[in-house]
Amino acid sequence: MRLSLKTIGIGSPDRKKTFAENQPASVNQKQVDRNVSAVVWLAGCFIGKYCFMVDQPSDTTFRYSFYGGLILAVIVGVWLVRLWEAENQVRLHTEHLLGQIEERDWAGAGDFLAVSYHDDWGDDRQRMINRLRLGVRFFSNLTITPTGTQIHLQEETATWSARIQLAGSGSEMAPEAVEEINRLTTPFELRWKKQSWKPWDWKLVQVRNSELQLPADVY
Repeated sequence: MRLSLKTIGIGSPDRKKTFAENQPASVNQKQVDRNVSAVVWLAGCFIGKYCFMVDQPSDTTFRYSFYGGLILAVIVGVWLVRLWEAENQVRLHTEHLLGQIEERDWAGAGDFLAVSYHDDWGDDRQRMINRLRLGVRFFSNLTITPTGTQIHLQEETATWSARIQLAGSGSEMAPEAVEEINRLTTPFELRWKKQSWKPWDWKLVQVRNSELQLPADVY
């Protein structure tokens, strides 16, 4: 029995390479905390080596320690500002979302969807999760590659757009799915919205591709 992509309704976006790590929707805040800790630890080692491991008068040690702490605070601050920039967050969220799809983790991908999610195919959040659950099971391995990526920022929203290419294998449906997505010339558009004051709190509220046709009554 041959199925078509339109039957299962796969409409997933893109990404450059397989992500082995499974990141949650908040751009893995635990990973962020670990990265910050690593930066602090390395800077602390540097400061300790030159401020506390040499025999110097106490006033000189205090002065070096103060300046060392100030430099450390600036380094961490600059790193966090860059990490939490809206454009960077949208890029990371999209990469992690597509990484979950590549790993065929439909539940993890669903965590990125806002409660208010909707799209041009008549899907709400739960319906798109159902599409993902049904679609990814046809693949034993999957790679999603974006091309021509662009990010447009608004006040509290951002749109990530790119054409995508799929590569993968699995059931007899996998080649048809790959062919269906790869033939598209219109880029996918992923619209993200910031959910709170937290700089990493972004959710996907809409996916668009005017060229992709998905049945509204099959999921």
